[in-house]
Amino acid sequence: MKQIKGDEMEILIGKIFFLISSVWAVVVLFRIAASLLAHRRHAHRSPGYPPPVQTIYSEKPKRVHS
Repeated sequence: MKQIKGDEMEILIGKIFFLISSVWAVVVLFRIAASLLAHRRHAHRSPGYPPPVQTIYSEKPKRVHS
């Protein structure tokens, strides 16, 4: 078995780091694209109807004094 020199080891580590970084970048970009497409589909799913109204709740419910 051939012994690996210091320079070859640095190149190998660099290649592994580049591979991991590239895969991570592809995963992140894919998730961003999927999220944008899902949001776009959700916004345009019912063109004839107005979008659903979100109910906004206050932080504390108001108490009625009797």
